Amino acid sequence: MLIEIVHLLPPFRGYIGIDFVLTKNEAVPIEINLRLTTSYIGLSRVVNINLAQAIIDAVFQSKLPTKIKTAGYSVFSKIDTPKPQIENLKRIYKTEEVFSPPFPISNNDTALALIATKGATQTEAKSKFREAKKRVLHTINRGK
Repeated sequence: MLIEIVHLLPPFRGYIGIDFVLTKNEAVPIEINLRLTTSYIGLSRVVNINLAQAIIDAVFQSKLPTKIKTAGYSVFSKIDTPKPQIENLKRIYKTEEVFSPPFPISNNDTALALIATKGATQTEAKSKFREAKKRVLHTINRGK
């Protein structure tokens, strides 16, 4: 069904995202995003090509990648954190799994961060995510 949807759309050059829900029988599309989406983060961690370069090549040279291989699993999600002090924020910048450090979302004491991990199995990727989340929260709370 997803391939059929892509063929119904006008021709695009570049990256689009199609959100879908997997049921027991099929993938049911729920949204089409005509822009780079958060899924890029997970995909970039498990494919053997440079996705940014592939997007540039598709747009400017009409060239699509070949021989794309995937390896492993990626788990990514936003996490709620306390608002970090600047010293702790600098430490968080160095954390490999943090794609977006915890920026304050309002004038209160909360922030949001985006974490992504990779593992050989889904279980390993989930475990690494939990550990990365603990490290980020520990780093933030260390200064309080």
